[in-house]
Amino acid sequence: MRIIYVDESGSPQTGRPDPHYPVFVLAGCVFNPERYADGLAHTVCRLKFRYFGSDSIVLHEAEMRKRLGPFRFEGNEPKQQAFLSEIANTLKRHVPEIIAVAARPSTANIDLSISALETLISKACQASQESMHWVFEKRGKKEDANMEQALAQLTPHDIHTWEFVPKSRGLPGLEMTDMVARPIGLSVLRPEQPNRALETIRDRLNLTVK
Repeated sequence: MRIIYVDESGSPQTGRPDPHYPVFVLAGCVFNPERYADGLAHTVCRLKFRYFGSDSIVLHEAEMRKRLGPFRFEGNEPKQQAFLSEIANTLKRHVPEIIAVAARPSTANIDLSISALETLISKACQASQESMHWVFEKRGKKEDANMEQALAQLTPHDIHTWEFVPKSRGLPGLEMTDMVARPIGLSVLRPEQPNRALETIRDRLNLTVK
């Protein structure tokens, strides 16, 4: 069995692209459940206690990038840099496979999330014939219903199962997917720009750009 944690970056609505980030990314981090439990989950739990004194903190790329809330580290720059280095090392050591789709807005006013999902599922099935459990971050009632309907049409029920989980759960798999989704988008928009997160995962990234 494989478990795939899925998150997105950017807006899937092509009619309203963000001029500063005109791309939609659907990314999935793929794990063997036992290795995930013994490796990533264990490592992230210890990291949270070490830096925040609690595992209730949710690692969120946008807040980390903007140095918001607990990720300010009270202005302690060495501590913040040490934390970011540990995040990068965690991605390198404990995230064995990333599949992703990056789609630019088009003139057609469509929802890119379903076509991106279809490509993501195809990538996962090409890599393995094992059963798969998909864990998606919740977006909204309508959006999740559309995604679930697409999953039912695109995947064999005896092989694929899925669930939708709020970010507040703080699942390490979703947190790591959140860490890589935006850097993947930036690598498509500005390939010449230094991208530390992407360099960490490049050798394990299977990316399709539409």
